[in-house]
Amino acid sequence: MNFLQFPYLVQIEILQHFQLYEFFFLGMCSKRAKILVQRLGPKYDKAVIDCLFSCIGVQTTGIVRPLSDDVDQVVMYSAENKPENVHLRNKKPFWKKRIELNFRKKRIRCRISSHPVKRIPILWCKREYIKLLPMALHYHICDIFNLSTDIQIKFRVSDISEFPDTNVVDNLKAHGVIWNEDDVSRTLFENIRIKNSLWLSTKLLFEPEHHIFSANHIYSYSSKWVTVDHLMKFQGRSVWFMDAVSIGTEELVTFINDWLNGSNTKLEVMFVGSGSSEHPKFDKEKTMKSFDFFPWNPEKRGGRFKFALINETDTSDCTREMDIERESDGTLATIMIEDFYFRFYVWHERFPDPSTTQPEFYEQNSMTFFTIGNITF
Repeated sequence: MNFLQFPYLVQIEILQHFQLYEFFFLGMCSKRAKILVQRLGPKYDKAVIDCLFSCIGVQTTGIVRPLSDDVDQVVMYSAENKPENVHLRNKKPFWKKRIELNFRKKRIRCRISSHPVKRIPILWCKREYIKLLPMALHYHICDIFNLSTDIQIKFRVSDISEFPDTNVVDNLKAHGVIWNEDDVSRTLFENIRIKNSLWLSTKLLFEPEHHIFSANHIYSYSSKWVTVDHLMKFQGRSVWFMDAVSIGTEELVTFINDWLNGSNTKLEVMFVGSGSSEHPKFDKEKTMKSFDFFPWNPEKRGGRFKFALINETDTSDCTREMDIERESDGTLATIMIEDFYFRFYVWHERFPDPSTTQPEFYEQNSMTFFTIGNITF
């Protein structure tokens, strides 16, 4: 029976009981069906290729809740002969129907089964298409749900051989703390262009001149390899270097001098944490004596900095912090220095709308988080 022949009100009633994957399959049927999904289906902003769980999900961007997953899974995918997934093939029989995806002049025919726990479809393809299939699914899901075409990928470094077939990524999360510096991992980052954000948990060394430091936003969880040259040569908007054990007071002073005498007009936020050690890494008094810092002047800038953040403290409040001004263009910056970290805020917008700088308070596991906006996914 043709679903589109039902009266409009009946269609609405039926669609209220649809799962995400059912909207996807319906949208694949015809242009008319796709329009119906876009009009009456659930509303999302972007798709995510989640290689950690071999699935394609959708999300609504905005405030990201810490310690939670804001991606709703649509379908899973796998190579037919992948050993780790054989048990999934054996638990549920294949559907009678197959699905065919046309992408980059290729026809990818997939068998379908259901995940025994998640109750969502698994699309099984030939091994030769395992890197292309997630890109094809991403394309069709974005088209059917009328999403942004931004490419967002989560992957595990140990599974780099199955990284989706693309050289351009908008947002990339690389999971896995220990990563040997082999040719495969090196080649990936040499060839890929990251347009917006990179979340990195790796011990792979990157030279300060590496093109990944042109990404808008970088969060590096393990940054023992970071030097003062990385701070000075970063070309993006925000960077967070955690566990940067080689950075101390001398490097901080060098970075500030470079910013004052340079022409970096893009930097907005730099956060450097030195990790735990026996003695403090940053000497606030020594740093302050090295420059002409001055206290907050309400006539020069607002009291709260406008930038996306998730933190256990309200780090947007700059009313008690010290400022410095670059003579060449009058750009104002605020410095926050503690024993084991520093923050450097550049005021491209000196008086932001107060409604855009107020945090939301979020509690989970007896912890309180301050959240403002979202820069990654």
